[in-house]
Amino acid sequence: YEHKGPKPPSEEALRSRSALEAIFSDRAPLRTYWIVCANVSKFGALIKENDQGQHVLQPNWEAHLRQREREAEAKGAEPGEVEVGSLDSITTRRGETRAEIKTSMTIRLPLDVTPALHKVISDWEISSTSQFSLDQGLEEFTAKMHTGLGMEIVLRGVRNDESFHIGQFIYNNENELISDQPTEIPLKALGTPIIAMTPFHFRPNIHAQDSWSVTVIDATTKLGEARLAAWDVKVTGRKSVRLFGRPYDTFEAVAECDRNKAVAYYSADGQVLKQHVEIEGSLSMTMLLCDDEEGLEPRPKRFPHRPQGH
Repeated sequence: YEHKGPKPPSEEALRSRSALEAIFSDRAPLRTYWIVCANVSKFGALIKENDQGQHVLQPNWEAHLRQREREAEAKGAEPGEVEVGSLDSITTRRGETRAEIKTSMTIRLPLDVTPALHKVISDWEISSTSQFSLDQGLEEFTAKMHTGLGMEIVLRGVRNDESFHIGQFIYNNENELISDQPTEIPLKALGTPIIAMTPFHFRPNIHAQDSWSVTVIDATTKLGEARLAAWDVKVTGRKSVRLFGRPYDTFEAVAECDRNKAVAYYSADGQVLKQHVEIEGSLSMTMLLCDDEEGLEPRPKRFPHRPQGH
């Protein structure tokens, strides 16, 4: 007798579902809050190059920059980075098979180190709402990006069998629609996608030599464009990192996708404590897990678990 039932999922399919399963894990935190750091020295150089005789830089802007770099590095940022914003992610589970994730990122460059072109290269707000089911994964999403020029970019995606239909809308600062471009993205053989900038997620059984694959619909790194990005992630070993003045023994995980590179540092119970991403070889940022309880300034998270519901 030959069994004619459905084939069991391949190892690759199981590896690509890990991000989805993390969303529905009872052990995963329902809310995470991050501070975002980036290297802004390039912006200062850009301002200098575009200074046409007008005084646009404060005389001591470089001193301000060095001070902010030291403050960020003490929290765990990479050398040369300063704190520029925050990222808040909230997961709401509805029963055992459905979930909603809302994210909100704010980017505001320090005015004392980038006083000119400030509104052009700062004041970015990116938000998204995603609906998931345990069997299909991502079913629909809305992502919005507000730029310092008053422009708004909106992407709305709906799953249709083995593809995603995405509408891309761009509005000017007077709320007039200036671009409307539909896109169809096939999903076959590309795993179960999520909305994210990086491939790192809660991984409770992380271990040395662990590896996984994550397919993301990236709606943030390309202005007004959504695309599929397939990341391969591998744990390369243990590493001690300092966050907010305290040492942590972590698993280091590295990932690559096209010209994008990323690295994350995991606690022993699978929580991402720090992640750094380099996009297209030009833009890079670091995100540090924090505690925003009671509306206070970001402070060290009480690892390994954050109280649920805060």
